[in-house]
Amino acid sequence: MNMVKPSQDRLQKWDSKFDLEVMKPTFEKLKPLWRANARDRFQVMVAYEIAVKTLLNRVGVSVALLPSYLCFAREILKARRRYSGNTYSYEAYAKVQKWVARKLDENVLRTISRQVFDVDPQPMP
Repeated sequence: MNMVKPSQDRLQKWDSKFDLEVMKPTFEKLKPLWRANARDRFQVMVAYEIAVKTLLNRVGVSVALLPSYLCFAREILKARRRYSGNTYSYEAYAKVQKWVARKLDENVLRTISRQVFDVDPQPMP
């Protein structure tokens, strides 16, 4: 007795689940909601990026490093949406260490975390 389904059987079942004619009306109904959600997230992201750029200009960070600091900021923003409390602080710490290893200034990363994202990056006890 064969306990493993052949790949062709799995593919046929997958094809039957993803019939575009069936899915299209549902997606069309949900698209405005998804678009509104994306719009809201993009607005929040832009506001945080402006705050980070303003801080970086104030402390004199080289323009060549701005993309890297903005990537760090996006990672902290993502952590902010997912976590809270100590877990958020631990995640922020992990992100700071990651970007320090990539040669960004730890003090600047911590300043971004504290002043823009209101988190004090701390290692796990």
